[in-house]
Amino acid sequence: MGIIKKIAIFLLLFVIGLTQTDVEEMMKKIEQATQKEMEETQKKVDQYISAQDSAFAAFLEQEWELFNTDPGKEVLEKPKPKDIPVAKPEPEIELSKEKVKDIPIPEEEKEEEIKPEPKPKPKPKPVQEEKKIYQETLKMDFYGTPLEINYSKEFSTNLESPFDNKNISASWKHLAATKHEEFLKQLKNYRSRLNMNSWGYYKLVEQVGRNINNGSKADATIFTWFFLTKSGYKVRVAYNDNNVYILMPSSSMLYSTSYLTIDSDKYFLINRERNKKDKIYSYRRDYPEADKVLDLKLAAEPDLTSQTRQKQLKFEYMGQTHTIEVEYKPAVIDFLTDYPQTDYDIYFSAPMNDDGRVALVKSLAPLLEGKSTTEAVNLLLRFVQTSFQYKTDDLNFGREKPLFPDETLFYPFSDCEDRSILFAYLTRELLGLEVIGIKYPGHVATAINIEGPVKGDYLSYNGENYIICDPTYINANAGQSMPEYKNVKPEIVFQ
Repeated sequence: MGIIKKIAIFLLLFVIGLTQTDVEEMMKKIEQATQKEMEETQKKVDQYISAQDSAFAAFLEQEWELFNTDPGKEVLEKPKPKDIPVAKPEPEIELSKEKVKDIPIPEEEKEEEIKPEPKPKPKPKPVQEEKKIYQETLKMDFYGTPLEINYSKEFSTNLESPFDNKNISASWKHLAATKHEEFLKQLKNYRSRLNMNSWGYYKLVEQVGRNINNGSKADATIFTWFFLTKSGYKVRVAYNDNNVYILMPSSSMLYSTSYLTIDSDKYFLINRERNKKDKIYSYRRDYPEADKVLDLKLAAEPDLTSQTRQKQLKFEYMGQTHTIEVEYKPAVIDFLTDYPQTDYDIYFSAPMNDDGRVALVKSLAPLLEGKSTTEAVNLLLRFVQTSFQYKTDDLNFGREKPLFPDETLFYPFSDCEDRSILFAYLTRELLGLEVIGIKYPGHVATAINIEGPVKGDYLSYNGENYIICDPTYINANAGQSMPEYKNVKPEIVFQ
């Protein structure tokens, strides 16, 4: 009960002639009644949730359907070129005489002055020691960040193969009967503290599950399914004789990832190591009120404990060699390495970590200031075209893997979409220009919108003309397309 209400009741009772003892006794009774009402309300909520869990477990005991998995789609229709051409020296096409304005260099965060901690006050002796909800403590490393979570041994399901709907239903019943609410609060708290999107949260829950279940893949999958469901996610499981899989719909496409189509929705097998076509068992019903889908957008990079490391990149422009200082966080690179392959707009719209962004702006801004927009764009093109060696993803990683800007600065090798994503980021961040991502069969590039007459290769989009800028075509300036794609109409993949 609020303090204002308590004071109002106290004054009312005092006015009608009750003694202070009478008033205190009545206040005590009111508080007890309020507490009882709250407990009754919570009991009804618990009963409602328990009824949901029981009904869901009963549904899971029914026969599951046999589904055909579809092999994941590939993002490019044809292979990327193994070698890239070098543009013939051509004079710069003057696109705009406008000079680059002063680029604000972000200030590095100053460390707060460390003040001596005040002497702790002596703690009063507790009347009765508070009972711990969970007796076990998990200490683990999550992408370089130490975590500590209290848990119960009851969270381990000990699921044994061969898997079927009966033992999976029994696992749900087992976990639903545990005191998991406070544990779930710990997971959500870490998600907030680490600034994780839904993919990061999935990785967190999955790694906690593996640690609690001593590395058992099946038990970790059931654990992840249960706690993601209880977190409000639209997630299902599937099985065959020897494996249990996590299925989740996504707001964007997951490439090279098998999926089931259930009621017109794609459910991706996000913990499956191989992308192939086969048959697995699953079901068609979601847990009540679990409606969140996997969202792979990175509004901000995760806040992971990591030392920042430095490296230098060199490039030439107009006969002058420039050295660029870049910074990266190994923990962030590790997190991005595990990211699923998704739509290009996720990468084009992604930010950089703050330390890396500050270092990059500090190195490039002085080279751009005072130059025409044309010169500035071409300088950034030359930086991205020649600071890294070209190597396709299948040779570099053994699979297709678009890189986020931080990753391109970290790895010595990159290919067309990686350079286009980095160039688009730099052009927006440093020059404030509008950039779109474009895709040809087997190749990705960019185009920029500059006011003034259109010269060189360009495309029209939404009533505006965009100059082709190819960050992979070595030594090419703005307005020069790779010869192979000069007369090919590209698809817009980021705007």
